[in-house]
Amino acid sequence: MLDTLRRQKNNLLALGIFGLLTFLTLDSLILNFGTAVPEGNADYALFYWDLWWAKYALLNLHTDPLFTNYILFPNTVNLTLHTHVLTLGLITLPFQALVDIHWIFNGLIAGSFLLSAILMFVFLRRRVGSTWLSILGGAIFTFTPAMLNHAIHAGLNTLPVWWLPLCLLLWDSTLERRSVVRALILGVCIYLAFMTHVEFVIWILLILSPYMLYGLFAQKTPHARWQVIGLGCVAAVAAFLPTLAMPLPQIRQAPIAGYVWEPLNVVHYYSLSIATLFTRPEAGEINSLGWTLPALVLISLALPSQRRERWLWLGIGLVSLILAMGPYLDDPSRPLPFMLIYNLTHGQYRSPARLATPATLALTVFAVESLTDLLARLRKQWLQAAFVTAILAIYAVDVDLLEPFPIQTLPDYPVYRLIGNDPEDHTLLQVPLGVSTGSRTIGSGDKLIYYARFHHQRTLNGMVSRLPGDQMARFERAPFIRALSNLNPLPPFEQARSEFLRRLKEWDIRYIVVHKDLLGDDKARPFIEFFNQQPELCVFDNTADTIAYRAISSWADCPRPDLTAPPADGKVSMGEPTHDRFIGPGWYDIENIGGPEGRWAGETYTATLRLVLPPQNTRIHFRALAYPTNQTVTISINGHTIATLKLISDWAEYELTVPGEALRVDGPSLITLTHTQLESAFQRTGGATPDQRPLAAAYDYFVFEPAR
Repeated sequence: MLDTLRRQKNNLLALGIFGLLTFLTLDSLILNFGTAVPEGNADYALFYWDLWWAKYALLNLHTDPLFTNYILFPNTVNLTLHTHVLTLGLITLPFQALVDIHWIFNGLIAGSFLLSAILMFVFLRRRVGSTWLSILGGAIFTFTPAMLNHAIHAGLNTLPVWWLPLCLLLWDSTLERRSVVRALILGVCIYLAFMTHVEFVIWILLILSPYMLYGLFAQKTPHARWQVIGLGCVAAVAAFLPTLAMPLPQIRQAPIAGYVWEPLNVVHYYSLSIATLFTRPEAGEINSLGWTLPALVLISLALPSQRRERWLWLGIGLVSLILAMGPYLDDPSRPLPFMLIYNLTHGQYRSPARLATPATLALTVFAVESLTDLLARLRKQWLQAAFVTAILAIYAVDVDLLEPFPIQTLPDYPVYRLIGNDPEDHTLLQVPLGVSTGSRTIGSGDKLIYYARFHHQRTLNGMVSRLPGDQMARFERAPFIRALSNLNPLPPFEQARSEFLRRLKEWDIRYIVVHKDLLGDDKARPFIEFFNQQPELCVFDNTADTIAYRAISSWADCPRPDLTAPPADGKVSMGEPTHDRFIGPGWYDIENIGGPEGRWAGETYTATLRLVLPPQNTRIHFRALAYPTNQTVTISINGHTIATLKLISDWAEYELTVPGEALRVDGPSLITLTHTQLESAFQRTGGATPDQRPLAAAYDYFVFEPAR
């Protein structure tokens, strides 16, 4: 055991240092591993959905995971150009049944840092033999501003950069052993990297192709060269053959012409400028190398070395950097080489700055190989350790590794677990609606796809990397759908109801969840009022954050009729957020009105309540305050006029009795309050008060109890 530890002490040293650097980089995330997600943007929702969808499509639906209508319904979305990270989905598939996906997701983030550093360390140590220089190289390649940026934005598609040193190691092993099996494994790894994200193929080709050519020309005999060519062909065939099953057939079905080319000015924005080679900008995808690596490269240029191969890595690094600079520098009429990639991908490659990743690897190898002879002059290990530790300390400060990692804890909406108990597949309508393609966003609800892992239903909301223009346009045509995205107000009631009923049937909508917390009271209220009026719906869950409805064919189908009935004490409080399940049109949001929390009735003369009352004589007493003087209100229930009362301008109690025959036996009753006057504070004060809302009366509560 001790002998084994002694032999592995350098590997354990590297593992310990990389583990420490991973903790320093992701500190807050690691300390909240089972609950937190990165706080950069909403991309976390996209990748949580990706992991869940790989499992659900394969194990539950037994369908092709590269097609889905479980987001952006009623579209069937081709995911081949989406950042589907299918390889990671397959790797994590067995674990999703055992542990919470938070642990898996954050494990993939932390594991990407640790594994990338270790594999780069192994690759470098095989080349230069120095443990400390290899540790330095592994750290500089992995803990970059780009990687930190990808982690903050939860970019599972770009974090697994360990594919690059892994492929280099496999090629080295293939050449050393002249092994067909190793060549096959290399090909499979390239394919799996491709199925993680298409960018990895571009990055791997930028690095591996010249490295393989160098290995070819380094052979001393024709026989050896033919062996290398043969092994390269084996790897290429092994990488290509699986694509005939997936994803080439799916790509052929993609409407490539329908995908909008990314504008060049946007691509230029997401490019690496010369200035960012030495600075770390704040903008999202614009990554930098920091200044430590460029400084080491400049120093390395002046160092003598017998390692001619280092110039190969410098060349790869410079080519990658030039490509990372995007379509042009300042003048669009002077294109850069990246335009070749842009045109070959039909304008779909929109983040040239990400090509800084292969550049970082190549320049790191160049610097490490160049520093090898210099470090060898420091014969004592503690001097080498001190030299590398000093550079690592400088680098950690340079790339802000010591800054707290930004995290967030997502709200837990129990309603989605309730919906998930339904064994059938239907459509879930979430408000606000949100659709995002990475370059364009409609609405704000796209991040709600995070909760698909709980409810397992089709949704209109969604977030994909790329979407054909006609599928995106579907969410902008109908006024009712536009209103769900807050692009315009709800249409007039009858128009909105007609469109809603058509969608309810055609799209098999069974559940509706309105997110009051995301919309805010003023924007949530019109939707709640609208859905509360629909006899085809019943409330089946209500909290301060959400209100949920279930589609029904008759009131007997309602799973929670008690939620539409008054509470146990019979009191409907207008200032209680969860009692919004009773309100119809004609109400303003909750506010403090001279002491009590209540609602103003106004904007129109009529305000309504909808609730289930037993078909018996019922006494109603309520507390109200009139705004216009000489205000009267007529109270009707289900079209039957019950009473007309005069309201005074102070809080006062009022009472009336409803005959049982006015109340419905099945389903909610509609209570209508019709006022005779409206007046605004602006009118009353002659413009001294800016509030121009037309107000009728304020209401504190209604109490329903059997009449004696």
